[in-house]
Amino acid sequence: GQPPPAPSGGEACAEAAPAASPAAAASSDGAAEEGGSSPKDPLVMFVVLRKDLDWPAGAMVNQACHACTAVTWEAKEDPEAVEYFTEAEGQMTTVTMGAADLTQFNKLTEKLKTAGVPHRVWTEQPENVPSSLATWPRRRSMLQ
Repeated sequence: GQPPPAPSGGEACAEAAPAASPAAAASSDGAAEEGGSSPKDPLVMFVVLRKDLDWPAGAMVNQACHACTAVTWEAKEDPEAVEYFTEAEGQMTTVTMGAADLTQFNKLTEKLKTAGVPHRVWTEQPENVPSSLATWPRRRSMLQ
């Protein structure tokens, strides 16, 4: 069927930039590693956006921000999150990826639950549409 209408307040560009593939996204923070300030297994936060929603870029950025902000609040006492958000390793590494559709998004959510990876799914209201998710900061090796 048709994607739900974009949430109100999501004014921005007409097209969203395509999300990177997992392989490309995983290597997107190489510059930080060149500086030697991050460990070989950095704390990472993964953000996943649904690519089938056909919402404006601004609305999709908002969805990612909502998921990340929710994680920041929910994980505020988690030792790894505190280390990540205080930039104790010299940076915050975030990898953004896309899920092709709701089916792929739900499969990923179940995989995270099964693996015990804490995360937050953002469901946009009043549309009641799951649009994005963000993992709590964890070592890259745990999330791959």
